Formats: sequence, structure tokens, C-alpha cells
Amino acid sequence: MLPIALLALGRLIYSHWVRSASTHRRWLAKGALAAAILPLAFFAGAGLLGGLPSWPMNRQLSAYRKTLVTFINVVPETEQLTESVFPWPERVKTAVNVLNRIGYRRPPLIRSNFIGDIASGAGEKASGEFQFNEGEAGWINASGWAFLAKKRRPADAILITYDNAVTSGKPLICAITSVESSYQVAPLRAVWDVSTLPSTWRARFSRDRLPKGQHCHLEAWAFNADENRAYRLPGGAFFLW
Repeated sequence: MLPIALLALGRLIYSHWVRSASTHRRWLAKGALAAAILPLAFFAGAGLLGGLPSWPMNRQLSAYRKTLVTFINVVPETEQLTESVFPWPERVKTAVNVLNRIGYRRPPLIRSNFIGDIASGAGEKASGEFQFNEGEAGWINASGWAFLAKKRRPADAILITYDNAVTSGKPLICAITSVESSYQVAPLRAVWDVSTLPSTWRARFSRDRLPKGQHCHLEAWAFNADENRAYRLPGGAFFLW
């Protein structure tokens, strides 16, 4: 950013200086500006082409970060926010709520962890599957894959919900996890065909997020961060405390 700022500043200085400069000195100044612009344009173009294969992975990671922020008031994934967004989640929460209140957050923040508020209609679907299993004591593991068929790309994030006798058919979101994104392999093909990106995911969350002493029906949903829409994935599992 510094060279770009200096070029803009140089143009302003030149516009003031040229009024009192001779024709010869003007040509020298123009030559110097051109000599500064050409290397910058070359290296900027080279850097753009060099980073092009990483753009799809960066977009996928940004969508996951956006999802964490979108649910910050109702499903605060503090550890993931700290690792992926900002070291102090409380600052993020304060700032994003202000931005949301004045209309700069699009789509707006989610106000409830009831999945029905953002669930897609009957005709809209996402491809994928999932399975749950009990890990070490006090933890639940989940895995699967999720693909947004309409957008032709992997899901931006995965939402885990539970349903029991208390919620009675109104599942609540209890955890959020990311879709895997490989930075070791960055094929150029993914630049124009994001469907080639990995769509698998894994989750691990504490059983404390589920109500104790009740049957809980767990489900996984593919999330589209651009539209705040969730799509149920095929599968399901029951857990009993």
C-alpha cells in the first residue's frame, strides 16, 4: 500500500510544483513518475498472478470467519473466534453489533439459534452426508461432507443442531465448524471451478452443549454465509445422557 500512496502523493506534489517549473524539468519529472509506475505495475501484476491459486481458499476461509461473526450473539464459538477472527472476541462482538445496528452488516447478525429461522425451503437442498460418534469421555465427534449445489461450491460452514422433547421439533444450533480447506495444494483450476475445493468437514464439541438426561437428535446443516441460509444434510443420530 505504501508505494501506491506515494504515487498518489507524488501526483499531488507534481500538480502544485509544475506551475513554477520549466518545460525541461517537467519532462524530467514525468519521466521519473513513469519510471516509478512501471516497476510497481510489473511487480503488482506478478504478485497477482502468483497469488491467484490461493484466492478460492482465502474466500472459503473468509466465509467461515463471516459465519462465526454472524452467530456471535447466539452461538459464541469463543475459541474459534480467537483463532480465526481476532484474539479478543469481546471486541469483535461489540464492534460487529454496532455495525449491525447502523446497517453496515449484510446480511444482518442472526438473532436466535433456532435453525428454523434460517432453514431453506423444501425445494432447496445441499448435497452431503454426516455421521456422529462418541469420542473420548465428554466429547462428541462428527464428520461428513457438504456441497451447495446451487452455488456449485463447498458449504461456507457446518451448523450442528439438536432436537429433544423440550424443543419438540424445533432444533437449536449448538456448534459451528469449518469445511476443510487445503493450503498445501492450490490448483489453478479452482480459480474458475470452485467445486474442486475440498468439501469434507470434521467437528468435535463437548457434550455439555446438549441437555442432560434427554434423548437428543443431532443433525448437520450446510450454511451459506452470503444469504444466511441453512440446508439440512441427509443423516441423523441419537444420543442419550
